Amino acid sequence: MTPDTTPPAAIASLALGTWTQTSVLVSWSSPGDDGGLGTATSYDLRFSTSAITAANFSSATPVTGEPVPAVAGTTQSMTVSGLAAGTSYFFAIKTADEIPNTSAISNVPTGSTLVTPDTTPPAAIANLALGTWTQSSVLASWTAPGDDNAAGTAASYDLRYSTSAITAANFGSATPVAGEPVPAVAGTTQNMTVSGLAAGTSYFFAMKTADEVPNTAAISNVPTGSTQQLPDTTPPATITTLGIANMTSTAVSLTWMAPGDDGSSGTAATYDVRWSTGIITADDFGAATPVPGPPSPSPAGAPESLILSGLLPGQAIWVAVRACDEVGNWSGLSNTPSATPPVPADEVAPAGVTSLVVESVGPGWMTVRWNAPGDDNLSGQAASYDLRLSTSAVTALTFGDAASVDAAPAPAPAGASQSKTLLNLLPGIRYWVALKTVDEAGNWSPLSNVVNQIIPLPPDTTPPAEITLQLVEVDTSSAILSWTAPGDDGVAGRAARYEVRRSTTPLTVDNFDLAIPVPAPSPANGGTLESMTVSGLTPGSTWWFAIRAADEAGDVSPFSASLLVETPDVDDPPDASPPLAPIGLTADLETGGVRLSWSSN
Repeated sequence: MTPDTTPPAAIASLALGTWTQTSVLVSWSSPGDDGGLGTATSYDLRFSTSAITAANFSSATPVTGEPVPAVAGTTQSMTVSGLAAGTSYFFAIKTADEIPNTSAISNVPTGSTLVTPDTTPPAAIANLALGTWTQSSVLASWTAPGDDNAAGTAASYDLRYSTSAITAANFGSATPVAGEPVPAVAGTTQNMTVSGLAAGTSYFFAMKTADEVPNTAAISNVPTGSTQQLPDTTPPATITTLGIANMTSTAVSLTWMAPGDDGSSGTAATYDVRWSTGIITADDFGAATPVPGPPSPSPAGAPESLILSGLLPGQAIWVAVRACDEVGNWSGLSNTPSATPPVPADEVAPAGVTSLVVESVGPGWMTVRWNAPGDDNLSGQAASYDLRLSTSAVTALTFGDAASVDAAPAPAPAGASQSKTLLNLLPGIRYWVALKTVDEAGNWSPLSNVVNQIIPLPPDTTPPAEITLQLVEVDTSSAILSWTAPGDDGVAGRAARYEVRRSTTPLTVDNFDLAIPVPAPSPANGGTLESMTVSGLTPGSTWWFAIRAADEAGDVSPFSASLLVETPDVDDPPDASPPLAPIGLTADLETGGVRLSWSSN
């Protein structure tokens, strides 16, 4: 017998029919035993979630329970179970005969099981909130739930509002909002502005969420709030009843009838009461002085009052008032009555000055300073001062005997610092100074504190007189110089010191300070003949000497004439000739002595 080597034909009609969540009906036309003839022996049906080929057919999942092959050309089928819902699958089949010769792989159809039905609704929103309100809208916000409870993305929102409380039972009767946003991924913050609301109205809001099935969530939390009122543009009525009563010298009582919040009805929010020393108009009301402590407005038509204090007696005042409601609508300007507080009799004197001091002093003058008292004790401004000085102590009893100071300053406001410079005072004399203050009613203060000061002498600007230096005697190593002592001031008094210098060249004002200093005696009284011996000279040398005197103020005498001194050589014979007698000797009497003058011969 010839061996059977012909396999069944490859099935080309494998088809996938009805799908469920876990199964599919597979059908095909049976091949033959040998090609397309006869009856095969068995089927090998397999499936996979990825494409099946001849190469990977054996790794696909085998199906159990395939039917026995029927005669070639017969339509056969079977239901494959145990599949995963919502999953794509590939199917393929091979056929074997009794040998077994196995056919090639069939066609490879594909399809998907059904998805498991979605019965889980989105989670109920628990944080629905109402944000910014206007007169006709509100911003609603919430956190997106999921498609299935709190996971995934839902399909739609149903946001509703009502002027009464919303419950699960009456949610369907609340007004639906149009234009809700598409739900975002769970956990996303979403919002929308709900418009078309009525002003000044309370609203309740609630929402539900649905998925694609649709499964609908339970009702959300139910927040509530109110739209803003329409703007109040009606001001309080203008007050026309403002009056002034019960005047004293420093205070008045203001009275008026309360306006309303809107015109003459309701209750206004606040008053602005002001006063001025000039007529008040609507244009300058803001520049007038506010009256502190205005009352809180009473209901329209009720009487109001306010005390205005701190006024000046005899000074006319004008008053006015405006009312404001709670949104800042101001009434027009009221009537503006005027009054003048009476002036009381002034019996209070200025305070006595206690701060009088000598601020500065110089030859022939001194400046005194004090703090101004008031008109009435330490307040206000006094009328005038009576400032006096004396060369003897001043008391309350002797104040009238002291000399009046002309042109005393006018009093400044209380506490201000004031001063006066007193001139033509005698140097070396002690003066006492005091003052009194008077107000416009003639009330005099007590005597001030009394200060005293010695006027200093003028500064010393007179230098000692010019000195004429003379040579008395000279030898090979020394010379005796003489001069008449000058005074401290010119030829009077006693100078403070001498400055004697020598040089080998003629001395002038310009080079005096560069010459060699020579120790000098202390000055004697002016007019006294003085001398000094200069030692350490060399024989046969020539020197020029000059001298200046200074007083205790540093004033220096004029530069003296330069005196020429020539020492003899050692070999020169001694000078046996006496000096010639001076000529033109005169004597002048001066304070404390006699001044002698002469010329050399």
